[in-house]
Amino acid sequence: MGSRARGGARTVHAYPADDDWVCGDGRVLRRHHETFWMWPAPRGEVIAELEERGFVPLPERPDPSVLAVRLAQP
Repeated sequence: MGSRARGGARTVHAYPADDDWVCGDGRVLRRHHETFWMWPAPRGEVIAELEERGFVPLPERPDPSVLAVRLAQP
């Protein structure tokens, strides 16, 4: 059989995608690509769901795609 090496990468552009591969004998033996289609949720809806679970949002970040939260203090 010989030795094998596994690798992978995740990219996120319009949607997340995973690429995985297995190499051996100096060549790629197997490659797999998978995409994950996601339905965006409004920011307010995500915040409301997190608040129901004990999180509070932190001030907005310079990058509007980042939502930072912390656990609420008891």
